[in-house]
Amino acid sequence: MTEMLGAVFPLGVAIVLYLLTPLSTAKIQKVLAGQIAEDAARYGVTTQTAIPPHLSPQMIKDYVEYAADTVQIIPASLLPVIGAVFAVTTRVAEEVALIILVSTVVLAVALDSWMLTRSAPDYASRKRWGYSLVNLIGIIANIVGIVLIFWYG
Repeated sequence: MTEMLGAVFPLGVAIVLYLLTPLSTAKIQKVLAGQIAEDAARYGVTTQTAIPPHLSPQMIKDYVEYAADTVQIIPASLLPVIGAVFAVTTRVAEEVALIILVSTVVLAVALDSWMLTRSAPDYASRKRWGYSLVNLIGIIANIVGIVLIFWYG
């Protein structure tokens, strides 16, 4: 049982990271919005001043979310890989661990490649229940991994 928990723990940590991402992204967006407001006051920007569309507050929020998710895909994917390697070395659900290992690597590369072909607004428009597509896929994939390890382990 201890070995099984050791294999599942990194998947649980990955889920927690994905669940907390909207909070950290919102914090960054709030700080950035404050900095933009300060700079607008400092440089004399008014409601009459034309703001280029790519510098609008909503676009900047989309950029922040896009950047946060893009850089977290590979590091967050390492947690399930660590769990799978641990499961293989301790002989807990070896077949399931290998499936998780291969699936995680393929999914991470595919998501990263897909994200890099999208614009920030396009990516941010796919948000559901306050979570981005990467967060939702990561949460679901890790839950499936935990269920498989407990089911077959």
